[in-house]
Amino acid sequence: MFQWFDSVEVTLRQNGCPDNLRTLNATGFFQSRALDWWTAERNKRGNDVAYELTWEELKSIMMDEFCLPHER
Repeated sequence: MFQWFDSVEVTLRQNGCPDNLRTLNATGFFQSRALDWWTAERNKRGNDVAYELTWEELKSIMMDEFCLPHER
């Protein structure tokens, strides 16, 4: 998970992605289970609220969902 975060952060920086668009852009990389999870999160929170999550908030809820407690 941490390697994926690092990879996405490098891509966001290289493309000059502003902070307020990092969640929108990062979630565009999701596939399979991550995409299903994000779709459910968006449906639960609403699109506007979901995309207003900061990159740090998104990483935190992703770790809660996808990482075992000893991996955080």
